Amino acid sequence: VYEGIANQAPKISGSDTFLGSKSSNFRIDYIVTDNDLNDIVKVKIQEDKRDPKVINAIKLGVKNYIDIKVDTYELGDHTITIKSTDSQGATATRTYRWTKINNALLISGSDKDLGEKNTAFSITYQVSDVDNDVVNIVEKVNDKVIRNLNNASKNTDLYLNITQEQILEFEIGKTNTIEIEATDTKGGVSYRRYTFKKTNLPPIISGNDRDLGVI
Repeated sequence: VYEGIANQAPKISGSDTFLGSKSSNFRIDYIVTDNDLNDIVKVKIQEDKRDPKVINAIKLGVKNYIDIKVDTYELGDHTITIKSTDSQGATATRTYRWTKINNALLISGSDKDLGEKNTAFSITYQVSDVDNDVVNIVEKVNDKVIRNLNNASKNTDLYLNITQEQILEFEIGKTNTIEIEATDTKGGVSYRRYTFKKTNLPPIISGNDRDLGVI
């Protein structure tokens, strides 16, 4: 029945496509089929210029997976090619493209209003980075740098201190902005902002309230 009928190339599910920007591990699934039931199909998986992975006799009609560990790639564009070849030499190719992007830095807490202040206070925060890059921090008040932290400790409590001397310099009733800027060595940047308003300092009377006894 089949004598004289040309060999048919294998087929790979899906279509050539751009998978988008990736910053965490992901998986590609595909199915190889071949209408010539007696063919043995070999699959070659090429990820960029890395050593290819070869499956000499893939199971037809079954879902297969390629697991991509994003942290093993450089930032930028990447290509994955799946090439199937049957025992008669016919081939089919599927190509996927994706782009590795830098993970955003995380600064604990959330932007918020600290309310009214008239004495020294501290803000406790932590920074973290999934890529484990070197992180540098700049602390500012009203766009004025008050501290730089190079190669800051990650996942550890850090303290931004507003001293009494600084409090005295702020204008009463004016809203002030504290900004924490965290950058990594790959260009990622994140911010955390707090606001507060200085209130009038009450006068101070020396000593303590006490009972003077019988006079």
